[in-house]
Amino acid sequence: MLFLLAIMPMTMKTTARNKIYLLMGRGNVGGMYLREFGRLSALVVALMGVLSDEHMNVALDGAAVVMLQLSQILTAAWRRAVGIKTAAERESAAVAFQMTVTVLETLFANLQPLDPVTKSAGVWNL
Repeated sequence: MLFLLAIMPMTMKTTARNKIYLLMGRGNVGGMYLREFGRLSALVVALMGVLSDEHMNVALDGAAVVMLQLSQILTAAWRRAVGIKTAAERESAAVAFQMTVTVLETLFANLQPLDPVTKSAGVWNL
């Protein structure tokens, strides 16, 4: 989510932040818990215009939305793989988890060097 905000022009960023504060009941994106980012990502994926308001249409980068979708699949597969399902269901979820990790890992490995903030910060994993 922070990446989405970072690549937006300032006017869109302000509108999106204000909508995030309204949706999440928070006054600071940096103070959100991981589960709150998950809920916010789910909202953005399900309702593409959720960060827009009547004055500003917040256009989201399609590739970033695909990464959010993949992270939602990753989270759902993880929960199912470690849950109390049958062995076959857990194994299927683990396969979906591994495939999603592979795609996200490849994307991250190719995009991370382009990020001016994290490329020199020693961030090497998701």
